[in-house]
This record gives sequence, structure tokens and C-alpha cells, in this order.
Amino acid sequence: MKKSKNILFELFFENIAYRKRNENDLSDITWAACCTSPSFQLLFLNFFSQM
Repeated sequence: MKKSKNILFELFFENIAYRKRNENDLSDITWAACCTSPSFQLLFLNFFSQM
């Protein structure tokens, strides 16, 4: 379990580095989290579709 968390953290930070600050910090973090975790992406999109 701990190893998979480390891999997710590494992938998350790789995604942030790839983003190169295109918009703002919050959108960069959100984009990286969605790219890293399909389950986070689904929760995030479901949250805003209910508004």
C-alpha cells in the first residue's frame, strides 16, 4: 500500500512539473490531480456536474 502511494505522489509531482504553470496554481494542481488519479477526476467532475 505504501509503495503505491509513493508512486502516486511521484506521478503527481511529475504532472505538476509538466504543466509549467500555464494558468494559475489551483488549476495546475487540479489538472495534475485529475491526470494522476482517475478516481479523483471522477469525483471532481461529479461534484461540479451536480451544481
